[in-house]
Amino acid sequence: SRHRVRATLRAFRPRVLAAGLLAALACATMAKAGTPQQINIGAMPMEQLNGLREQLQEEDKFLTNSFSQLQIAKNKFVESREALKAITPANVGKDIMVPMTSSLYVVGKLAEADTVLCDIGTGYYVEKSPAEADDYLKRKTEYLDNNCERLEQNIQEKRKNLETITMVMQAKARAQAEGEAAGKKK
Repeated sequence: SRHRVRATLRAFRPRVLAAGLLAALACATMAKAGTPQQINIGAMPMEQLNGLREQLQEEDKFLTNSFSQLQIAKNKFVESREALKAITPANVGKDIMVPMTSSLYVVGKLAEADTVLCDIGTGYYVEKSPAEADDYLKRKTEYLDNNCERLEQNIQEKRKNLETITMVMQAKARAQAEGEAAGKKK
């Protein structure tokens, strides 16, 4: 027996992601009492530098994971827009594959093409015309594109800061080793 189903678009709502910025280029800029303060990372002890490096590595890992999640969400919206193109009056009454889960589909018939249900997150669905649904999905895709761009810039900045701190730590370790070697020769 075949089921008559109404087309449902499953739109994935990404989590809002926030991340702080740490600027370093020979000095780290930190905001204190509303005004930026320059800290010479070359004067920081190795323990603090190591702690800062570990913090930046964790932030980089978090931001990279967040970027991947945003890309997945964006791809789901793009796929939904593609699926929406098949919902036309010409396809009413034709067999369609209805997604039950991400890997399970059942055969159904397209009952109508004048409205679709859009999942707007947390179990809420909104009935829209295909044109309105397409506009909604387009806006969500653009929003995620903008977030991905900003997040990618933050990731690049974190990696540049991490590289700077690593170079300072290596220079300090070299200087310390050279100092110890010079002390042993005396």
